[in-house]
Amino acid sequence: MYTYYALKACRIQMARHVRFCYNPALNRVNAYIPDSNEDDVNRAVLAAKKAFESWSKTSASDRAALLNRVAVLIELNAMELANLESIDQGKPLWLANTVDIPRAALNFRHFANSLQYDTNISITDPESGVINYETQEPIGVAGIITPWNLPIYLLTFKLAPALAYGNTVVAKPSEMTSVTAYKLCHLLEEAGVPNGVVNMVFGYGQN
Repeated sequence: MYTYYALKACRIQMARHVRFCYNPALNRVNAYIPDSNEDDVNRAVLAAKKAFESWSKTSASDRAALLNRVAVLIELNAMELANLESIDQGKPLWLANTVDIPRAALNFRHFANSLQYDTNISITDPESGVINYETQEPIGVAGIITPWNLPIYLLTFKLAPALAYGNTVVAKPSEMTSVTAYKLCHLLEEAGVPNGVVNMVFGYGQN
């Protein structure tokens, strides 16, 4: 059984109250998770805004290297993550092990690699003398909410590009399937994600 607590790199905003997370196959308590509220979200946003000042200035190569480290750590912990996903979400272990966890690693690796080859695009119209162009710049704090059916798969699919392009994140995983998000926090910390760059809030959205 897992109990959630505050981490440095992936700051889990703690609430005064906790709620239970259930194993849907056995209908018994699988983990305790914080029951976050508006104040917790506000603290998470402030931490993300503060971290954005330095994270947005980190070089693309450094961010890519960090995301690749996260991908490696997901692969090294694949069996544990698959077991947690199966117990927490109720899907077959073979499915979590062959789809969800490999895709979570791929999400980080894909955006780490594509980041290094992205360039600004410009198009010239000779007749009008107009140049159209686009730039890619970090914009701030990304708020992401993810569902219960593909917990770590879809969390990483939103988290990885936001981090790759220099944004910080406040994330809320589904209140029904939060365990792999918790485990991911440990891996982000182990990979060296700076404090406040990723902030997790747990519990019901209406709170």
